[in-house]
Amino acid sequence: MEPIKLAVLLLDERGVITGLHGDAEQFGVGQELLGQPLHHALREWRIPALKVEAPARPVRVRGRTPGGEPVFLELFNLSASRDSSMVALIRNQEAAAIPARLQQLCGVGEISSNAAHEINNALTILSGWLEVLRGDLADSPSRPTVELLLGEVKRIGSLTRNLQQVARGAVERAAELDLKNLIDEVAALVQYEMEKSGIALDTRIEPDLPQVFGRVGGLKQAMLNLLVNARQAMPGGGRIELCARPGPNSHVTVTVRDTGCGIPPELYEQLFQPFFTTKPEGTGLGLCITKRIIEDHGGSLRLDSRQGEGTCVTLELPARVPA
Repeated sequence: MEPIKLAVLLLDERGVITGLHGDAEQFGVGQELLGQPLHHALREWRIPALKVEAPARPVRVRGRTPGGEPVFLELFNLSASRDSSMVALIRNQEAAAIPARLQQLCGVGEISSNAAHEINNALTILSGWLEVLRGDLADSPSRPTVELLLGEVKRIGSLTRNLQQVARGAVERAAELDLKNLIDEVAALVQYEMEKSGIALDTRIEPDLPQVFGRVGGLKQAMLNLLVNARQAMPGGGRIELCARPGPNSHVTVTVRDTGCGIPPELYEQLFQPFFTTKPEGTGLGLCITKRIIEDHGGSLRLDSRQGEGTCVTLELPARVPA
């Protein structure tokens, strides 16, 4: 069977495209279509006329791309989301399980983003009162404790903002990034879950690590995906090494190595296909999305695994060479 291709288009309440994900470019849907209404962007496709508004039920139609490839387009309402009102899916195969699964995943992202927003509201109030209390305790021996609490509130706020970035999947502008700071933030985001799972997370970042040019949200999502995969491969606990060092040919090398169950060689070719997973709680999207993010940054991803010994994923990202 032909591998499944799946493009995800985020739309606002007017039906204007606000985000592109998945295999959009393989269908000829590129970044230049951002800001265009869906019906205008797909005007050359042989698809029945769609009334693009937040539908009460999913809308499903068949059609063909300008190149003649059969496609299936589906439109879902996500009216509760702060970032989009609808999601349009374009697939090259008709598979009933895919829309339901993806709708569930979109709902998870939506709930995560909304929950993070509410947490930040509460943290803002808490932070304000702690600031007042710190001022009232200027000469009190309790002031250091209040400052410690205030620092932790700010740290939690930073973690929830990271969660919002990942959940939204918003299109970002690329910029120069300090990879050390990004890795530290991602490690802090998963530290509690790792400890709860009996996993030691060892982060090693070599000094004088070059900056990279990329998108913060995308690279954070890629790192998180790899760490979640590693955790799921060690249900009984273990160890993860997250390392970053200057690599060859003006690149930065990042490795995520676990002591988990490993992957059978015969499954390697399927690992990067959407929705393929070997884990009961897996979605089958982590490695697929991560590979695409890294390649979109001009980098590469390599996976080495030994069954029963563990897995090592190596990322190569172009370094930002000083002018």
